[in-house]
Amino acid sequence: MNFDILQARQNFLLSKEEIDQVDRAVVEAFSQPLVFVRRLTENGLTVRIGGLGTMISTVTTISDMDGADVLMDFMADPQQEGVERNQISFPVPILQKGWSISKRQLEAARRGNINLDTTAAEQAARAVGRKLEQLAFTGFNVSGMTVYGLLNHPNRITGTAQGQFTTPLNAYKTTVDVLRLLSQANIYTGTVELFLNPAQYYTLLGLLPANNDRSELDAIRGLPRIGGVHETPDVPAGEMLAVVMSKSVLDLAVAQDIINVAVQTSELGQKVITFTAAVLRLKPDYYGKLGVVHITGC
Repeated sequence: MNFDILQARQNFLLSKEEIDQVDRAVVEAFSQPLVFVRRLTENGLTVRIGGLGTMISTVTTISDMDGADVLMDFMADPQQEGVERNQISFPVPILQKGWSISKRQLEAARRGNINLDTTAAEQAARAVGRKLEQLAFTGFNVSGMTVYGLLNHPNRITGTAQGQFTTPLNAYKTTVDVLRLLSQANIYTGTVELFLNPAQYYTLLGLLPANNDRSELDAIRGLPRIGGVHETPDVPAGEMLAVVMSKSVLDLAVAQDIINVAVQTSELGQKVITFTAAVLRLKPDYYGKLGVVHITGC
């Protein structure tokens, strides 16, 4: 890609201090709509993939090997067991939103010795963050290529809830079923995080009827492997997603962190784009198993 970010950054009408101010506001605003993507970052599941020139990212899955040899000495010529490989390619889209700043606004801020108005930049950053979060769940199509999301990947595990979560303990029992489904699929590595629509999430705050001393949410958080329970509008009402937080299951491939670049300057002001380049990579293993469980009927 013939695009010089450093040069585009140098073309700003803003001073270095003003650019720093806008950058800080953009980074903060970008993170505000993130729920799932933030959990990926906090779990160390982000991967740098080489800058904006990387338009396609590829991961490789391999078949299993047999058990290791048990010996009293090294083999002179150990048997090299052949494995089969699959490659999965992901297009890396640019997610962007434009905004502008007028020279009059800029001069007014400087003469008045007041902070530069970053409202437009913040709104653009939130729009980009919101789109990145949405695409993690829905996937997208670009240039004839399809990237699946958490809600529609053909290799996700599917199931039905024990009943609507408005009935006490149905959510708890359903979560136990989720852990059982992952065990049956031999997916043991990584904590499991749950993502629910607010309509279901807030029913979990009710106290359990036995002793009225803890909520159903507390009970679910106490189950083995459960690393967190989160509300998000990106999961449809009546559904729940359970995601295994492991690099063998998924990661966020980042070609460019959120950034502002000037793209057009005139006598009246400057047009700016705020963008990132990233893609969620869902990685079913060689045998097609994916550590994502999609439950309906909640």
